[in-house]
Amino acid sequence: MHRNLRRAGVFAAGWDEQAYHSAVAVTARTTFISKIIHGHGFVPMSPERAKASAEHRATVGYVGLYPQLTKSGAA
Repeated sequence: MHRNLRRAGVFAAGWDEQAYHSAVAVTARTTFISKIIHGHGFVPMSPERAKASAEHRATVGYVGLYPQLTKSGAA
């Protein structure tokens, strides 16, 4: 499909120029980072492990996640 026809369809659906630009930018950045990650051999977590990790993080939060990165070395 021609690029201008896709844009016209997006605008006809009620999106404005900023929303279109934001969607393109987010998609491009996500694709770029994904290619870098896969190029370095990253192996993603299983869906089960990702869910458990997300539930744990939602419970305990992000504060102190990497204490070695603080100036004092402790959160």
